[in-house]
Amino acid sequence: MSSFFIGHKGENKNLLLEQVKKCIDSSIEWRKYYNKSEPSIFNKDYLKSKDYLKFKNSLNDNSEKLCDYLKDSVHFESLGYQSQMNGDLLVPGIVGNIAGMLYNQNNVAHQGSPKTTLLEHALMIDLIKMVGFELPSEEIYYQLNVDEQGCIEREKDLIIPFGHITSGGSLSNFEACWCSMWVKYIPLSVKNALLKQRKFINSYNLNIELVSGEFKKLIEMSSWELVNINSEQAAKLPYLIAKYCNLTLSEVYSTIKEYHPSTLGLYDFLLNNKLNPPTIITPITAHYSFQKTATALGLGVKNLIQIPVDDKGRVETSKLYEQLLVCIKNEIPVINYVSILGSTQEGSVDNIEEILSIKRNLQNYFNFNFDLHIDAAYGGYYLSTQLDNWQMQGPIDQPDLFKNHNMEFIISDSSFEQFEPDLICSSYLKKQFYNCRFADSITIDPHKTGYTPYQCASIVFKNSKYKNILSINRTYIGNSSLSMGIYSIEGSRGGSFVTSAFLNHCVCRPSKIGYGLILKKCLLISKLYIIRLLFLSSKDDLFTTFQIGFEPTKSQIKYFKNELYNEDGSFKDIEEICKNESLLQQLSEIGTDLGVVCFGFNFKLPPSPSSSSSKDINIIKTNTDYKQLITYNECIMKRFHYTNGPENELILTSTYFDSDTYGVDFVHSIIKSIGVVDNLPLNSSITVPALRGSIMNPHLYKYLDKTMSIIKDEVNSISKPLYK
Repeated sequence: MSSFFIGHKGENKNLLLEQVKKCIDSSIEWRKYYNKSEPSIFNKDYLKSKDYLKFKNSLNDNSEKLCDYLKDSVHFESLGYQSQMNGDLLVPGIVGNIAGMLYNQNNVAHQGSPKTTLLEHALMIDLIKMVGFELPSEEIYYQLNVDEQGCIEREKDLIIPFGHITSGGSLSNFEACWCSMWVKYIPLSVKNALLKQRKFINSYNLNIELVSGEFKKLIEMSSWELVNINSEQAAKLPYLIAKYCNLTLSEVYSTIKEYHPSTLGLYDFLLNNKLNPPTIITPITAHYSFQKTATALGLGVKNLIQIPVDDKGRVETSKLYEQLLVCIKNEIPVINYVSILGSTQEGSVDNIEEILSIKRNLQNYFNFNFDLHIDAAYGGYYLSTQLDNWQMQGPIDQPDLFKNHNMEFIISDSSFEQFEPDLICSSYLKKQFYNCRFADSITIDPHKTGYTPYQCASIVFKNSKYKNILSINRTYIGNSSLSMGIYSIEGSRGGSFVTSAFLNHCVCRPSKIGYGLILKKCLLISKLYIIRLLFLSSKDDLFTTFQIGFEPTKSQIKYFKNELYNEDGSFKDIEEICKNESLLQQLSEIGTDLGVVCFGFNFKLPPSPSSSSSKDINIIKTNTDYKQLITYNECIMKRFHYTNGPENELILTSTYFDSDTYGVDFVHSIIKSIGVVDNLPLNSSITVPALRGSIMNPHLYKYLDKTMSIIKDEVNSISKPLYK
C-alpha cells in the first residue's frame, strides 16, 4: 500500500518522475501529430535567439525562487502533520492531474472537453456505486435527456442517479440545497401553469401521490400540500405532463419555469402563493458553507435552523423531531435536513438511520416532506471500507479501456494490511454507511479522504431529474446531454481534476482493496491515538488529559491496558494488535466516529502542605479554575501551531467547544469531567479549548511513540511553572 504514495521522504520519486515524463512525452507527441499542415510558430534557430535565452534565464531564476519560497508551505505528507483534513496525495492522482492539465479542458462544456467529460461521467458512476445508489445500465445513464418522446415513457418512472465534479464541498452543499429548493416548488408551479396554459389541458385532472400514500387531484391541492410532495413525484411531474399532452420535455419545462421562482424570484413566488419562507435545518456541527448557502439562496441566516448535538457530537434527534413539528405547525417548508458524515471538528457521524425513520413518520402522519442531504465531504470515502471490489467503468466511447489489473498483490502478508475493515468500523457506523443509499443527495470530496489534489469535490443526486429544472444553456456550451455546465453553478471547471480522481479510482479502487485499505488503517490509528492519550500521564507527570466524545468505563480502561501494553509498559506492536480480532472490535466502539481526535489538558497541583498521611499525598489534585484552564490550554495550542516550518515536529489544530454553539449540556459535561468548578462565567456561556488531530496518514503508527513523547515533554514543560 505504501506504493500508492510519494512518501514523506520522497521514496517513490523515481516512479513519479517516470510517470510524469510519460504524460509530457505523450502530450508533446500528439501535438506533433495533430494537424501536421500547421506551420511552426518557432524559427529554426530559436534556441540560439536572444529572446529565447532571456526568457529561459528569467524562467530558471523565477522558478527556482518560487520553489524555494514554497518549501515552507504546510507539508501534509509529514507524519508530524496531524492537523487539518489533508493528507499526502496518491501518485495516480498527481499523474492524472498533470496528464489532464496539459490538455486544459473545460468540463462544463462537452464541446470543450470531449474526452474528460466522458471520464467525469465514468468517475461519477464509480462514486454512485460507492454511495449505494441504484444504477440502471450504463447505456441508460449516458442517454439521459436524449431527445425525446420515446424516452419520456421509459424514463418517467426511472430513478437514475446523477452527479458531477465541483471545485469544492461548499459548492456541492450549495448545489444540493439549490436543487432541492427548486424541485420543491415544481408541483405548485405546475398547478399555476395548468390554470393558465391550454397546452396543458389534457393534464388538468392529473392525480398525484402524496407522501402518505394517498392520491389527490393536483389542481385541488393547497400550496402547503404541494410543497410537501415527495421530491421524486415532484421531479416526475413534467414527464407526466409531456406524456399526457404530447409535448416535448423542453416545451414543458420552459412553460413551467414561467411560473417557477427560478424565473419569478423567490419573494414574488412566495407572496403570490401565500407561503412562508422556507428553511434549511442542520446540526450545529454543520460546515459553515450552509450559512453561505442560506444567504446565497436569499433565505437569510435566520432561516437556517441549527440543532444541538449530544456528547458524541451527533445531532440530538429528539430536538430535530421537535423542530420539525414546529415547522409543520407553522407551515414552514423545509428544503433540506443536512446530516453530517464526518464533521470537521469531531469526525462525528449523525444517526442517519433514525433521521430517515423520523422523515417516514412525518410523511405518514402529516403529509410533510423534506429532502435529506448528507454532507460526506470528509467521510464519504470511508464507505469503501464496506465494499467488495467491482470493475471500473470506462468512458462511454471505450467502456473496456480501463480494465482493473489484479489488485490483490498490493496487500502484503502484514496483519496491519490483512485485517477485515468491518472489525474497526463500529456497529453504529456501519448502519449509517448502509443508510446513505436512502439520501436524496450526497457531497463527497475526493480532495479529502480521496487523497486527490485540490480542487476536486463532487455532488451526487439520487434522482437525475433534479437537474432539469436548473438547466440554463448557451449555444457555445452545446446541447449535448453529456454537458455538465448547463446544470451546475460553475461556468468553468478544469478537466485535470477529473483525470486526477479518475486515475486514482483506476488504481486505488473505492473498495476494501483500495481506499478501504488506507482508511481502515487511519481509523485504527485514531483509536490507538485515543488510548495512548488516555494513558499518557503517569503519576510523575504534571498534567492530566481529557478527550472530547470519549468517556471510557473502568472496565474498558482495564481491558485496553491489559491488551495494548506489554508488562514493561511499552505499547504493543501494530502487527500483534491487528491479529486480535476481539480487540479490534472493542476498539471500534470507542472514541469519535471517524479518524479525528479532540483532546486537552489540565495541570496538576502539588500536595497540600497540611496533608497528614501518605494516602493524602498520593491523591492527585488538579486545577479547578476555569480561567486558568483556558490560559493553560491556549499556551499548549500555540506550541503545536504551524509556525516554525520543518522545525516543528508535531502540528495539531486548535479548536473551541462553546456552549452557545454546542449546547449547555454538551459543554458542561466536558467541564464536569475535567473537574473545573471555580470562576465559571455567570451567564453559563462556557468555552472549552482543545487540540484536534485528523488522522489522514495510514503510516502514522510508525510515529505514534514520537508523537506521544513530544506531547508529553511539551505539556510537562508548560505545566512546570504552575506546579507550585
